[in-house]
Amino acid sequence: RPWNDIIERELRALWGNAFAANLLGIFYHDTPNWEFARYQYRTICAELYEKNWSIAVKNYCRQNNLLMAGHLPGEESLSCHAQFLGNAWKTLSHFDFPGYDIISSTIPDDMDRSHATGAKLVQSIAWVEGKKPLMAEAFGANGFHQDLQRLRTVLAWLAVHDMYHIFNHATFSDPRGLVKYDAPPIHNQYDPMSHGMRDLWDWHNWFCDLMEQYQFIPATLILF
Repeated sequence: RPWNDIIERELRALWGNAFAANLLGIFYHDTPNWEFARYQYRTICAELYEKNWSIAVKNYCRQNNLLMAGHLPGEESLSCHAQFLGNAWKTLSHFDFPGYDIISSTIPDDMDRSHATGAKLVQSIAWVEGKKPLMAEAFGANGFHQDLQRLRTVLAWLAVHDMYHIFNHATFSDPRGLVKYDAPPIHNQYDPMSHGMRDLWDWHNWFCDLMEQYQFIPATLILF
């Protein structure tokens, strides 16, 4: 649960004399009004995250003639987006390329429908914000067992959700300089599938061109 002096100051101003009681509601669900206390806490976290990261990065990109692209913590899971950020919509709406990460790199294993809901969240944000282009990071982990046909299935599934811009997960490191052994790239010289990558991406370009010719006019947009 995020916490710092700014969050505490905002909550004290909001809750007043009920600060201590409401604070317990963040950690325990047997206190009065714990649901609303958690909602208010998550709302403040989301607003501060939007102000101090999303908008700040967007402004930096604008000032330096850069496009803002990427995905959020929580990766492919809608529930994780809510848990980490409180309101993924407020953050992704500032991206030039709202993004999604299909980190498990497979569709048939999506037993809890996290892929379907997570992708639809990002796609809905892009449509509401003016049909922005979408990106997806793919093939980052658990992909060594797959063949090229399964990879084409993943790319086709992303394309029908308007995700044409694919960023291949291709690094072992993170910004702190640590090696991420839990999610190595699968498209490298040590992977036998790497020899078929040119054919895979040629097929992806063809499929995206095909999808661009498909005209879909939505009559209703349902947000949930």
